[in-house]
Amino acid sequence: MKCLLTIISSLLISITVQAKGIDSTLYSTNHVFFLHNKVLEDMSDSAYNSDYGAYEYSSIINALKGRGYTVYAERRPYGTDADHYSWLVAKKVDSLLKLGVAAESITVVGTGKGALITMLTSAHVRDKNVRYVVLSGCNELVAQYFHIDMHGTFLSVHEKTDYVWVSCEEIKEASKGVYRFKEVELNTGLSNGYLYKPLDEWLSLVYQWVEM
Repeated sequence: MKCLLTIISSLLISITVQAKGIDSTLYSTNHVFFLHNKVLEDMSDSAYNSDYGAYEYSSIINALKGRGYTVYAERRPYGTDADHYSWLVAKKVDSLLKLGVAAESITVVGTGKGALITMLTSAHVRDKNVRYVVLSGCNELVAQYFHIDMHGTFLSVHEKTDYVWVSCEEIKEASKGVYRFKEVELNTGLSNGYLYKPLDEWLSLVYQWVEM
């Protein structure tokens, strides 16, 4: 019976794809939303930190695309409101779900301020199977100010030598909709600078989460 339902579901999706002229590869790829650090809002032309160097945004996006993912990424304007922007991302995720894309094929990845937006997005989407990667987006102030209620399947990553952005355990414990949660502490010695480059230390974790 389950097999029959799967076949019927596949046929219905196929009919919808043909009727609406939707690219069939929509259902055979992993969809990754990448939400960047705040530094790119502040210095859009040449994002740079005196301690960490240049923010290699294009190289990070190219690394994700090189993995074969369909990548959704845009440079946010200066002073972007995190909660408002999270609703925009949630609507895009919801659009994919309504087209029949499997929730497991959708991952929202955020670094720094992008990680905050990622957590807020999950609270709007509220699908346990949509995946999220939060890279250095949690601390006590974030937990107290935003009252985040995470929903979905979460990977949290933070750096041992970064004393500002720490574990997401406090936010996770206060959330009601976390379906799955894993946390990894890196020790690159680069503080928050590890996110400025497409390092394998964190990208490999993203790949594993997207493809699991």
